Amino acid sequence: MTDRPEPRFLAADGERAWVRLRRHLDRADRFWLAFVLTSDALAADVLRERVEGNRRLRAEPFVLLRPRNAQEFTDLAGSFERRAAAPRGCTMVLPPLSTTPEWVAAWRSLLYVLNHRRDVLRRALGGLVLVAPPAVKPIAQRQASDLWSVLDLLIELGRQPVLTAPPDAGSIPVGEPAERDLGISGLSLGAPSDAQTDEAAVLLALPPEQLAGTARDRATDAIRAARSAGQNQLAAVLLLRQADGYRRTGDHAAALNLVRNALLLDGVDETTTIRLLDEAVELALVNVELAEAAGYAQRSVDLKEQRAAAAGTPESLRDLSVSLNKLGDVDWARGDLDAASGRYARGLELAERLAALLGTPGALRDLAFSLERLAAVEAERGEADRAETLLRRAAEIDATLDRLPGSSGPRSAASDGL
Repeated sequence: MTDRPEPRFLAADGERAWVRLRRHLDRADRFWLAFVLTSDALAADVLRERVEGNRRLRAEPFVLLRPRNAQEFTDLAGSFERRAAAPRGCTMVLPPLSTTPEWVAAWRSLLYVLNHRRDVLRRALGGLVLVAPPAVKPIAQRQASDLWSVLDLLIELGRQPVLTAPPDAGSIPVGEPAERDLGISGLSLGAPSDAQTDEAAVLLALPPEQLAGTARDRATDAIRAARSAGQNQLAAVLLLRQADGYRRTGDHAAALNLVRNALLLDGVDETTTIRLLDEAVELALVNVELAEAAGYAQRSVDLKEQRAAAAGTPESLRDLSVSLNKLGDVDWARGDLDAASGRYARGLELAERLAALLGTPGALRDLAFSLERLAAVEAERGEADRAETLLRRAAEIDATLDRLPGSSGPRSAASDGL
């Protein structure tokens, strides 16, 4: 157990809002302006937490301005340019979401100054996120019309339940990945025992959430030390484990950035690279970076095809089948049903070979899942008869598994391997 609080999630509207905001945080290298209009202080705080997590992984500064009262907020106008972050950095202004007369007056004052200084701000500042109650919108439109005209992002967020688990799959653009333990078993640390590998071993033994929380700075220092010493394999494993920690705490954007960094390193062995690519696919899907997910998935398939051709082992064939199915998932998310059908069909061919070769419960479960996956996309393509045939075969496998001694069947247990 760690002392880190449980990750917090928003309902579907809130998670969609975060995806839009995160895209600006990740990509902008100039001035950009966002308004987040909400009267929900808890939802605003979840977004603040996500923004801080996103910016922790960057060298550019992040400034959070949280005036405690209306006078502090009014005074902010006179020192705003000195306190806000320069280009490539980001500033978030998050006052209490009050609409009392004194707070409305404070907003008028700040927006008046920002409106008249907009050209200077656009030259001097990086990203700027203003979190305000909805009542501020007509004030900004009427009294700060020039500032409003350069708005890059507008988020209007109603009351949001703050959840301890992600919203249901399908309620946001791409569902959250199933909880899984990435682990580091089978990955080489790539160096003989020395001070760096000893420190890495200690960090890797910690719960991954700690590498994104109480041990975050220590992990970052260890990654930098490994890279400085030319131990990129060690750095990649640490980055993967830290990314797992951020994923578990709900910061999928931060996790994706860490995996991206690991995939840029030279000298990382094939096994670790494949593990990084597979994790990158999952995280890119969650972050609705579909083109990026497709690139990672294709690289994973290419490497696993080479392995399967060289080794031809059941394990290598199953790995290839899993990656083909994942590439099909990406194609489906991008709306290319024909491509998804082709990927799933290839994955199904491999699953059928393995089931015929091995006949184990795990191989049969894999086959049932592959049949159902292809059936789902065929149904969406309008191939109802083919989808029905595939589902009938999956049901027959279910019945076979139910009859096996000690088998829990595919409905109550995920595939347990070969």
